[in-house]
Amino acid sequence: MQARKLYDLLEEKREAFEGFLSATQSLRAMPDFQNNRKDVVLLLNKRRKYIKMIDRIDGRITAIRKESPLFMSRLSNEEKNRIVRITALIEKVAVDAERVNGEFEATVTRWRDDFKRNIDALRRSQLSVRSSTHKAYQTGQSKFLDITL
Repeated sequence: MQARKLYDLLEEKREAFEGFLSATQSLRAMPDFQNNRKDVVLLLNKRRKYIKMIDRIDGRITAIRKESPLFMSRLSNEEKNRIVRITALIEKVAVDAERVNGEFEATVTRWRDDFKRNIDALRRSQLSVRSSTHKAYQTGQSKFLDITL
């Protein structure tokens, strides 16, 4: 009974990792986050859902292991082999998910840094315009905009 429960939990965990991987691959493949905001939010929420699901499953697996520390030693060879196979699949998907997630995070970090540089440049130009406009009005000659309407 416990072996079947553990196997089912591991299968759920594999599916959750595959869902996380799929959502992350979709995000990574998006050419433009700005114009796809709804899709980005949807995929980020999916990723969060899968992360929470994995955490809950891990908690349930930990509870089974704490409840019966010798649980694995009592399993038949066939049950052990099934658990080993599904665990290997989970590990493979988790490694792929970690790699793709790292690539996605690097892409988002570059996008964020470029965005911040553009905003900083815009702020600097705005300060320059204000300064030049203020100086021009002090001399009585407007350079850019007549703001004394």
